[in-house]
Amino acid sequence: MLAILERSNAWRLEQARTIGGSTAAAALNLSPWMTRRRLYEQMVAALMGTAPEPLPLTDDLRRGLLFEPTARDLLEEVLRASLQPHDQNRFCRRDDMPWAHALPDGIIPSTGAIYELKVPRPGTVARYCLEGLPPHYFIQAQHNM
Repeated sequence: MLAILERSNAWRLEQARTIGGSTAAAALNLSPWMTRRRLYEQMVAALMGTAPEPLPLTDDLRRGLLFEPTARDLLEEVLRASLQPHDQNRFCRRDDMPWAHALPDGIIPSTGAIYELKVPRPGTVARYCLEGLPPHYFIQAQHNM
């Protein structure tokens, strides 16, 4: 479970040098967690060889780490399809977009579709039911596609 928190400096540098699903919203200035300026500063620092600090183990991160396997099992049930988790140590890259990477949660082998799991708190789910999903969720999924 804690493997995501123990990433190597090389992994964190590679992740920080390019725009991924988690930072795409910041690039568009739509992230609730990071400004576009902070993203730029982090990318410049990474290009200079300074890796960002490891993620702190927040309640939301812990929730995702604990419940994503269950969410994956439930999604397999609903879709009646097998889901293949993506190796989170292997970035997906395109040669024509060297500035970007993707780390989807996985792929549905029968269709080739990617999936991105979220396990928000119950109160967050209720708010999203009333207000709709926030733009940064859509941006992350679109970026990973």
